[in-house]
Amino acid sequence: MSNFTLFAYMRKLILLSILCGFSVFSSIKAQKNAIAIQSDLMRTLQVWGASQIITSSAGLAFNQGNVDFHTMTLGWGLVNTSLGSFGLINNKKKDPNNSSSYAERLAKIYFINTLLDIGYVTSGFIMSKSDNLRTQAFGEAIVIQGGVLFSFDLIACISQYRCYKSKKK
Repeated sequence: MSNFTLFAYMRKLILLSILCGFSVFSSIKAQKNAIAIQSDLMRTLQVWGASQIITSSAGLAFNQGNVDFHTMTLGWGLVNTSLGSFGLINNKKKDPNNSSSYAERLAKIYFINTLLDIGYVTSGFIMSKSDNLRTQAFGEAIVIQGGVLFSFDLIACISQYRCYKSKKK
């Protein structure tokens, strides 16, 4: 994938993630329950994963772009969709009366994930500068995944922390 194509793709995905983030954030702002916030977040993760699966499958089917890039992105899409589904199932088992401690725990988890996402972007960037074309493609896919997850995890962390703080008062 050329740098121009990668950056055009990244701009679109970043714009999409920002728009999704504002949508989720405005929805979450009105909610005071950690379980409802987490459900919205997991649905957002499922949508992101499904969009990765669809676009990468189309890229592979129609030979658009680098096969390795689409393969890695397809894998991330499967992981994101699975995590979102598992999160929704797990969320149904939570006690609404214990929402404050759940929000506090989730805020900490999302904070750690946000820090890890910086590592994803950094390692992906380093990989994208490799002489090996496959490593470059995987690196580009990791940069995009890490960037979107950084936005997602940061919004999730702030949302759950605010929920925790509002319950604490």
